Amino acid sequence: MSELIPLEQIAKVFNGKTPAKSQQRASGHPVLKIRDIDEAGAFRGPFASFVDVEFADKFAEKEVCEGDTLILNAAHNADYVGSKVALAKSNAAGALATGEWLIVRPTGADSRFVHYWLRSAAGAHALRDLVKGIHLYPKDVARLQVPRLNPSEQRRIADILDKADAIRRKRKEAIALTESLLRSTFLEMFGDPVTNPKAWPVRALGGLCVLVRGSSPRPKGDPRYFGGPVPRLMVADLTRDGLFVKPKIDSLTTEGAKLSRPVPARTIVMAVSGNVGVAAQLEVDACIHDGFVGFLELNPGLTSAYLLVLLRSLEPTWITEQAGAIFQNLTTTDVKRRLVPLPPFVLQEKFRAHVLGWLSLMLRQREAYRGASLSMESLVQSAFTGQPKRGGG
Repeated sequence: MSELIPLEQIAKVFNGKTPAKSQQRASGHPVLKIRDIDEAGAFRGPFASFVDVEFADKFAEKEVCEGDTLILNAAHNADYVGSKVALAKSNAAGALATGEWLIVRPTGADSRFVHYWLRSAAGAHALRDLVKGIHLYPKDVARLQVPRLNPSEQRRIADILDKADAIRRKRKEAIALTESLLRSTFLEMFGDPVTNPKAWPVRALGGLCVLVRGSSPRPKGDPRYFGGPVPRLMVADLTRDGLFVKPKIDSLTTEGAKLSRPVPARTIVMAVSGNVGVAAQLEVDACIHDGFVGFLELNPGLTSAYLLVLLRSLEPTWITEQAGAIFQNLTTTDVKRRLVPLPPFVLQEKFRAHVLGWLSLMLRQREAYRGASLSMESLVQSAFTGQPKRGGG
């Protein structure tokens, strides 16, 4: 492998700036928050947060530039810190980055090369090792050791990874399209759950199930509790798998599971910190940490298929109900008191049958995405270590 140099030799590393509530406005200069971009740097749009232009002018150096790599550097739960690494595209440029983001701005390297290294296995492990409490600090990230390659070699590697990433993203877009077909069927059968145009009876979520909050063993990383055979759900598992999730990123020992929140396979779970409102159904028994809630013991008049797609349909609406300016977080009480439509059980059962047919298509799409992702990971591994990744995982 090539010589290593500190990241600060080829990039500027600094924090964003979170405006005070008094400076936040319904319109004005856009503010980039966690929810506004995905892991690939794609802007979700439209911007939901704005500040006074005067405030934005004062902190103009915190504005996002195309080619910046944005790293989640502060979160309600330490497990989220460093979990999102995004390459800012033109549609996110110009917005003021909040303090939730650590910004890496290349000054002497190809921006794509820097981004891919930070997203590589080596970069991800290095970032995790730098987390202090619930933060990453610029001075620590600036000292990360990265490969020293000449500009042409950086561009060559970035071009190869761009092509592989384009294939992976197309596979992911196919999954998103398949998911949208299910949501369209849901809306056709039940109507918008927010406006409830079919005037179904409404019930509070807390009255339709037993809602439980996840928990985590402490201290984080203690080998007595972490690294065992019990799967532990992470938000990145949800964003990877979609509606039906199988945790693969983290795990607990049997003792660690006793200090967490074990829930059985087929449990509906929802993120209440970080990517607030993202819901999925577990495919295996697993533990959830305090960034999730689980929906157990569903009311006999409620099917899991209806609840799952209902929660996914409500995902954009949770943003207005989050507590805290920097840390995106919902309380268990917030979720319990949420009113939702409850259509006739026979109609929910009809929708469940539709979901089973849809799932076979989704499984094929996910397998194609998995293959593209493994190819991408192998290329990244080879590019930054000289050794291809072995095995399918």
